[in-house]
Amino acid sequence: MNGSQKILLKAGFVLAIVGMSYGFWYAVADEHPTLERMGVALASAFAGVADGDMQAAHDSLETYGATRFEYVREVHAHGHVVALSTLLVLLGLFFSQLALRERTRQVLAWMLVIGSAALPLGALLEIWAGGALGTIVAAVGAFAVIAGMAGVAFGLLYVQPGTAD
Repeated sequence: MNGSQKILLKAGFVLAIVGMSYGFWYAVADEHPTLERMGVALASAFAGVADGDMQAAHDSLETYGATRFEYVREVHAHGHVVALSTLLVLLGLFFSQLALRERTRQVLAWMLVIGSAALPLGALLEIWAGGALGTIVAAVGAFAVIAGMAGVAFGLLYVQPGTAD
């Protein structure tokens, strides 16, 4: 096993553990209260409209929207980190087959690892920090994963049968 494979496999397993741990914590401690807040806010909005209190309905819909924003990012952070960690492990199994120098494979491996960590972290930062920071981190992560996968695709184009390291 070469260096680029070790990078991908170790990082993939670490990210899988982090993603599953976060998902477990989220499911046990935060998901149900978040879903309850969404349901209560939506019911309050309908009640406000039924009572003719449009300001209360509007406020409840804003609460629903903010809570849904949080929910979607938390669920996506968990899903993306687990999916991307799986991708890292799978790529690690055949990375030595790419028709690229080992140094290039290591650069691609680090791009994929950094992107796989930054993308879900950015989604969570959109909740925790607000503003543009989370969006920028997520965008950088997405770009790194896309660029890394483009490099992998390029390396696969020129693979010669039976030329593994």
